[in-house]
Amino acid sequence: MGKKNLVRKRYTCSEEVPAFSVVAIDSGTGDYRHAFVVKKPTSSDNAYGATGKGAGASGLLISGEDLIVRYAGTVAVGDRCRPKSGDWVMEKSSAGQYVCIALHEKGSLQVGVFRADQAKGTLKMFKAPSGGIPGRTGATMGSATCDVVETDSAGQLTTSGTVTVYNWARFAACSNGDRYGVAGWANAAWVVVAEDCTDEGSDIQPQISGVTGGVLPELITFETIEPLGMTVEGGRIASTTPTGGTGTGFE
Repeated sequence: MGKKNLVRKRYTCSEEVPAFSVVAIDSGTGDYRHAFVVKKPTSSDNAYGATGKGAGASGLLISGEDLIVRYAGTVAVGDRCRPKSGDWVMEKSSAGQYVCIALHEKGSLQVGVFRADQAKGTLKMFKAPSGGIPGRTGATMGSATCDVVETDSAGQLTTSGTVTVYNWARFAACSNGDRYGVAGWANAAWVVVAEDCTDEGSDIQPQISGVTGGVLPELITFETIEPLGMTVEGGRIASTTPTGGTGTGFE
């Protein structure tokens, strides 16, 4: 694991902040001589920090790629997490912007190391499950666990691992054919940004012709054509007109 830089700044808060809390950075001049103002996290914050082992309405704010803070509920290493809105802890969430990389328990104290997801701002190719990703219902996006798609040196698409992808559109996404799509990181979640709407799958089915309004023999009229008669006269071929037909023939 590479060395991670941590920034330590003084902070103040209008509330008493417990030890090992995750806090939202509300405002601050950025000047080392002044303290940052922090608050309980909400769903619309842009930056977070940790308070360390100190507690109170002021103390030392620690910010960086890794945050060592308390968590609520059941969290395992590898789980995606986010700061819990209206509280001082992390919580498990498939739309979280942090990933748990270590856990520590000592008595009633439960803390974890949560690393900011480096995938933020990138794109990810995926393969949706059978049926695709359900569409949005009202303001609630549909979601599905999809296979992560990678590309080998020969340009072949392979799958490795899974990711939860959300669909903001009203109708199911990537529901046909091979079900490949591209997701982008937006609002702390992977959301569908592209799909092949005309995808019919790798195995192209034969086209089936249909006849409407009758059977084939009734729709097509066949006429019997008499064979062409020929005679040989003096080294040349002379033709006769077909029986029952008209015309002058040819020589």
